[in-house]
Amino acid sequence: RSRVFRTKGVVVRCGAPPGAMESCSVVGGSFAVVVQICLAVITCMVLVWKKVYETGARTWFDFGLDSSKQLAGAGWVHIANMLCAVLLATDLPGVDGCSWYAASVIIDATLG
Repeated sequence: RSRVFRTKGVVVRCGAPPGAMESCSVVGGSFAVVVQICLAVITCMVLVWKKVYETGARTWFDFGLDSSKQLAGAGWVHIANMLCAVLLATDLPGVDGCSWYAASVIIDATLG
């Protein structure tokens, strides 16, 4: 007999046969795209806010170059983590892409 627990939208079935649990997908639907766009806009707004309240002699052009370098690096790491998660999830049965994505983000954040 399996027991079902629901916590914040995640369904966990204890005692269920393997493969009966819902899987997670790294690349979601339109809601995931909207969330990614909102996060990108918020990030850019924080950078502009930082420049407005910054004290120093850095021009908007210099600030734009510095910020674009940071945004490009963060974007590349995000895409690389997603690609690794999708590709590794297809190679190993029983492990979904979200587990690989979480592992790669944790490794990237701690080991650099």
